[in-house]
Amino acid sequence: MSFTQADLDAIDSAIKSGTLRVEYQDKKVQYRSLSEMKEIRNLILKDLNTNLGKPIRVNTEFIDGF
Repeated sequence: MSFTQADLDAIDSAIKSGTLRVEYQDKKVQYRSLSEMKEIRNLILKDLNTNLGKPIRVNTEFIDGF
């Protein structure tokens, strides 16, 4: 499963407001506790950080004379 920044923003906003319900895009999620929300938030952060750490392939083309 791959998370997005929007997922992180949605759960952060819910945690800050004190609600257990998160809505984003066409999804609605009702969490059981703040503790559960924090666990999911950590999972999202880990996934986003892992995706950021993936190597990027750059193709370079050299033109004669430069």
